[in-house]
Amino acid sequence: MRHFFTILTLFFASIAPSSGDYGAYADRVKIWAESEALLVLHNHDWSDSKKIADAFDPLRDEEVHFHSKNQFAYVKVLSKENGEVLWNSPSPAFSHLWVSPDSNYVIGLSNIKINNPYQLVIFDRSGKVLYKHHVTSSKAEFTQNELEDFLFKYPATKKILLTGRLIHDGRSYIDFARMGMPVAIPEKAWEELKNRSKPDPFVPWVIESVTNSVRWFDESEPNLAIVEEDSKRFLMIDSIYGPPASEDNLSKMRIKIEIPRSE
Repeated sequence: MRHFFTILTLFFASIAPSSGDYGAYADRVKIWAESEALLVLHNHDWSDSKKIADAFDPLRDEEVHFHSKNQFAYVKVLSKENGEVLWNSPSPAFSHLWVSPDSNYVIGLSNIKINNPYQLVIFDRSGKVLYKHHVTSSKAEFTQNELEDFLFKYPATKKILLTGRLIHDGRSYIDFARMGMPVAIPEKAWEELKNRSKPDPFVPWVIESVTNSVRWFDESEPNLAIVEEDSKRFLMIDSIYGPPASEDNLSKMRIKIEIPRSE
């Protein structure tokens, strides 16, 4: 237990003041979460937006956020028994952390949009990224044949558009709202994608600003849980809004994400 309090004291001792400007998000943030066995620390420093923008190419290399080139954010997991660092990984900028009660999963949630390609990341106990999701208010919906026709018409867009593609009920959902996309693909392709805009099938309730924030989970109490159904595991999260249970009552809609198994 002494290890636990010593680590937290050192972790928070170096916190710098956050920016209160109304410009681009530029905060320095430290948050933590714990289970019975693990202590999880997260730090991100988005104060130098130009340096971050220069380091990351959101259209061609979103994985850079998990590589050593990312000097701006990390997740560190320690044993509460002896303070040993079990793993330390570069990461996107998170605003909420959670550890499953069995310590098998570390979850990062984020309401930060700028220079941040993923707002949901699921790590396994060893630090492997099992799942990542870019949350946005809309994605372009295609049937398989429609997508093939679109990519035949605009072949230069294939590599960019298929990054982060979601498949749900036999349809593809293309993440076309990433920063820089309107100038990276032909104008006609961009217009066609906008005309196919549909809510994200997994995170349908989203409020986002132009550049800074994307609100999609209940930030006061996201109520995360792991449930098992038909030998599959799912992450459950309370969304920011939900469909009305009645005319007089708005109930939260639970976001449900299947967790891939570690190989």
